Amino acid sequence: MRRVEFHPEAQNEFAFAARFYENQRQGLGLDFTLTIQWTYERLVESPTAGAPFGHRLRRVLVPKFPYGLL
Repeated sequence: MRRVEFHPEAQNEFAFAARFYENQRQGLGLDFTLTIQWTYERLVESPTAGAPFGHRLRRVLVPKFPYGLL
């Protein structure tokens, strides 16, 4: 398995988005967090999931939210 890491800017964007969604509707921030976690687990279990993104990366889109994980 390849190494998985979160870029510091991606971590900041994730935290900001979770707060944003929670401020829009109670529980939506948690839904966002759990959906990101599910997508991350899918990516770890199936590294070839998603579409090619550049030469060395793949992108898995996050269901229900306008984000993708590389």
